[in-house]
Amino acid sequence: MSVDNLQHMLESNFLEWISNLSNQRRIDALSTNSKKALSRLLKSEINSTPTFDLRDKFEKDLYAFDINLNQIVSEILATKFGVNGVDSLHKADVGFFACRPSIYELENIQETLQKNGYCSSPIFLDHEQLDLLVDGLKKQIFKTKGIQKYALTGNQIFESSSKKGSPPTDDGDTYWLDDMDQLARDPLFIKLAFDPYIIDVATRYLGCPPIHVQTNAWFSFPGKVSKNNLSMNGQLFHQDKEFVKFFKVFIYLSDVKPAQGPHCYIEGSHHDELHLKGVPLSGRVSDNDIGKYYDKNRIKTVVGSAGSILFGDTSCVHKGCAVTSGMRVMLQLEYASSLYLSPTTPFSDFNDPEGVLDQYPSQFSHRLISSYNSEHRKLFQKYHELRLEDRKKITFKGRLAKLKQYLLK
Repeated sequence: MSVDNLQHMLESNFLEWISNLSNQRRIDALSTNSKKALSRLLKSEINSTPTFDLRDKFEKDLYAFDINLNQIVSEILATKFGVNGVDSLHKADVGFFACRPSIYELENIQETLQKNGYCSSPIFLDHEQLDLLVDGLKKQIFKTKGIQKYALTGNQIFESSSKKGSPPTDDGDTYWLDDMDQLARDPLFIKLAFDPYIIDVATRYLGCPPIHVQTNAWFSFPGKVSKNNLSMNGQLFHQDKEFVKFFKVFIYLSDVKPAQGPHCYIEGSHHDELHLKGVPLSGRVSDNDIGKYYDKNRIKTVVGSAGSILFGDTSCVHKGCAVTSGMRVMLQLEYASSLYLSPTTPFSDFNDPEGVLDQYPSQFSHRLISSYNSEHRKLFQKYHELRLEDRKKITFKGRLAKLKQYLLK
């Protein structure tokens, strides 16, 4: 896509933003690669088309979306979808949390996230809320990823942990949620994922209406301290580049002390990303080698009691510490500024029996659930069932209609 197309796209669809001379200068100062990446993202946004079939070809676009380009994207998308009224979300009387932080606390969270990439929440889950979430996980299926795979319900895992210390793990010491769609569509977890407090923080950090893309959970136990196992379980230092700009909410559902595998991150490393130092996206770095890239004084470890909440931009270098005793139960929510090149399976169509989204403006709420699309989910799953060489045949065929024709024939 040519650079001229970007200018035409901006003038045709985002004239108010590009008419500002300083914004035009920011666009002009971008590299050619950044301009092309921005063009492709905006085209997908304007046409509202999924781009998961383009990731194999354009994955390098993710390298272009640094803090500068992400800020531009957020501003442009905010002009299309709006963020009016976000300051009033903390006053909403519906949602998962019974209390709201003050505007001052929300602004401090935003400032800390922008500076450090992570911030602990001043609001915790109470015992009743914890019990509800744990009960919700008990109904779900969790599986290990090792050679010897195990599948257990959350209830079986909790029961096994209380009786034997840990369920069977062999070479896979983490039980991962098997069906994220089922958990994401549970009314309780919907209420949490779209709570005004969570959405307020996500909106402030992303700078535009967030898109809910993950409701995930996993159980971590002591296991083999091998490079392969640590890597598979995210227990070596790495950075995520799943989306252009994204934001995660980590919730400890069990007490996490040093022996229970606390989350660990390198403060401010979203400003000097690991890939800029020659490590490929999602590449793993050992504890011994991380000092080659960052001052070890910047490494922060987050312990906390059950109910603790941590907000984070995991383009920061991070890892989960290995569990050496007991277990860690983690719940994770994720929000993205755009679905461009999204690697995550879309959810099934959204069902909101309790009217959780009624508190948001319609355009804002539509954006929040834009990853809830059964048709796109079906296409995504069929596309990723294909062999890589077959995927390449349809990548760049152009429109969604052609992809549908190929996949559904």
